[in-house]
Amino acid sequence: VSTQSTGPSPSQSEITSLHNIFHNHMRSLKNFLAWKKGARSARNIDLTEFSNNKDACYGKQEMELYTSRTWLERAKNICSIRKRNTRNDTFILKAATNMNTTITKNSYLFRHNTTRYMDTRVMEFIHGSSDRFQNFYKSRLRNPLIKDVCNYCENEKDSLTHQLFDCIALEDQNCREMKKVPNFQEDYLHHLLINGNETNHRLFYKRVEFIDCINLDV
Repeated sequence: VSTQSTGPSPSQSEITSLHNIFHNHMRSLKNFLAWKKGARSARNIDLTEFSNNKDACYGKQEMELYTSRTWLERAKNICSIRKRNTRNDTFILKAATNMNTTITKNSYLFRHNTTRYMDTRVMEFIHGSSDRFQNFYKSRLRNPLIKDVCNYCENEKDSLTHQLFDCIALEDQNCREMKKVPNFQEDYLHHLLINGNETNHRLFYKRVEFIDCINLDV
């Protein structure tokens, strides 16, 4: 009688990580559907009701509106956590309060000739909720075995601001130019929210483009 090996069973930490990933995906989907239906909360959203339902479909323009609202809410929360009363924070809070504000390709930050891939990368460096940042990845999985150290320099705690301004392994001319802009490093969201400021938008876009092209496998 032959026996067939099924391989090692997943550990408890791996099972927990998969559960957290699934849970976060479901929560994100319910939040989007709640926004689309105009519901105040996603708690009462039953995903089984959206099978073969037109409400479960979406277009590019709709996702731009939803993404803009999501990251503007995050910008507002960041300013609230800082508990500072600087002019820049006041500006961001004012912009974030106006939920009709949208970030579109009318600004240089999202030009008409950019790809969806690069648009997504730029948005990641605005809202910070991406697995490319180890601090977010660790907090999302809630796994104590995962380190929040930067994968590039392998020295300091990772975050979107670390990669943008502080990582010695990612330094380039765009980074040095951004640091020369007054208060850019401290309140870069303020500079990116200023409509028509193409110089700052160009620096930020090229900085993200440079970081994204760095291959960690080399």
